[in-house]
Amino acid sequence: EWGRIVESVIGTHLINYASKEKFELYYWRDRNDEVDFVLEKDSRIVAIEVKSTFSKNLKGMNAFKKKFNPDKTYLIDNKSMPWKMFLKINPSELF
Repeated sequence: EWGRIVESVIGTHLINYASKEKFELYYWRDRNDEVDFVLEKDSRIVAIEVKSTFSKNLKGMNAFKKKFNPDKTYLIDNKSMPWKMFLKINPSELF
């Protein structure tokens, strides 16, 4: 349940900035592979995967990278980029 809460908080943060910063926000899924958030602005693509704890399972992110070749990818977890730190940034800086 904690993982869903963290993902919802990150999603809310992204939604709050999407219209103001003029980027599109998507979710991607292909069979069992998924990426939590995909941002698109001026033909640039950023993929974000959210994990409530540290996880080595990035199968969905790897499939997305192979299929779409995003400009940047981010992992939000308690090691790479903690969710509390992510909430302090303007998501347009991710591009």
